[in-house]
Amino acid sequence: MTLYALNFEGIISAAEAENKGQYRCLECNLSLQLRQGKRQKHFYHTKRSPQCRLYSKSEAHLLLQLQIQALFPKGEIFLERPFPQISRLADACWERHKIIFEIQCSLLPLEEAQARVQDYSSLGYIVIWLLDDRMFNRSILRPAESFFRMQICYYIHYQKASSSLFYDQFDLIQKKKKRLKKSSRLVVQLTEPRQMPKASIPMQSLAQITQRSLSHPLFFHGDLVHKALLSKKDRSIAFAMKNWHFLERDLPDKQNFSLATDWSKKYFLHPFWRFFEWLLQKIDA
Repeated sequence: MTLYALNFEGIISAAEAENKGQYRCLECNLSLQLRQGKRQKHFYHTKRSPQCRLYSKSEAHLLLQLQIQALFPKGEIFLERPFPQISRLADACWERHKIIFEIQCSLLPLEEAQARVQDYSSLGYIVIWLLDDRMFNRSILRPAESFFRMQICYYIHYQKASSSLFYDQFDLIQKKKKRLKKSSRLVVQLTEPRQMPKASIPMQSLAQITQRSLSHPLFFHGDLVHKALLSKKDRSIAFAMKNWHFLERDLPDKQNFSLATDWSKKYFLHPFWRFFEWLLQKIDA
């Protein structure tokens, strides 16, 4: 499924296309036909093309693309933007800020994830990974999820009938494989990117925040880095981060799962901790 196709005039959107037109896929160049879906017009392949990324794109993926586009002023976000120099099609491109939003609703080989970042970086674009939490953000990390977490990466709480939620979170990962704990969702405003002020990140920040400050060029309003910056003035956020720092410091990486379970029960079920986690989520900067 795809929102754009090629015809004799160039690239055309499904919203503007006519049923009897002749269309071809932007990626694999095979024949497409127009279909009126339950919620959104789209093109579909008339023949199997399993190697084409657009062939296997789901309705949820299409709706998420449109939801992202709707967050911005008209004309700001280009969907399925072709990059012929690197043979790529971006899910959503914010040309003004050289940002690519890549939506991931299905599993992706690590090598392909690395290749996408390298290809877009070669053209000066920054990739923001948006991971559907129906597939990702589970107890056991998916194979490429550790790589995503080292990039600029947020999660999606998908809503079909309304706007989906894009969010960040604190979490504790054991041996880069098992998620022992995660915080409530911290809503991220994708329309508000900011340059990373490395010198301003508090020294006592969590490792996952420090890693971002050292390797990421951007952060977004509402994410962990933004919370860390706010903690310098807001005691409630500072206290919550201090607790997460304590838990992160004592993360039992070398213990077995039963010990990790006992450890999590000891620290995570304390009612005061739950209160401050809730408070952190509610703070609106």
